[in-house]
Amino acid sequence: MSNKKSQTMDEQVSSVSSVSTFVWNLKLEANNPNWEAIKSQVHKALVDYGCFEAIFEKVPLELRKAIFAALQELFDLPLQTKILNVSKKPYHGYVGQANMVPLFESMGIDDANVYENVESMTNIMWPHGNPSFRHVPIKI
Repeated sequence: MSNKKSQTMDEQVSSVSSVSTFVWNLKLEANNPNWEAIKSQVHKALVDYGCFEAIFEKVPLELRKAIFAALQELFDLPLQTKILNVSKKPYHGYVGQANMVPLFESMGIDDANVYENVESMTNIMWPHGNPSFRHVPIKI
């Protein structure tokens, strides 16, 4: 297994996506003639790389890059800051630092489609402001 920790998220996405990118432009159901081939490719990507990139063509590349950049900035915050993102819902807010999965982190925003919720979380993570982060989800 290669050491992905030393690479940036962009480098990781580029190195993985060049081999295991799936463009979802067809209806994927078990009765689709491509189903078995796609299942096989997804399985191989997970075995070889531990992940894959699924691209929904209606989301422009520019927006995907902006989202990845914003997420890189978010996950680069110190742990003391990330744990301030809490939620009453299980596994929402910040989840990470578990012994069973030491490299796993996730960050959720309850009802992220509500601007005020994104703004509130942004203000918690960056008390001095970060309008570029706050506006990325709005572009979606």
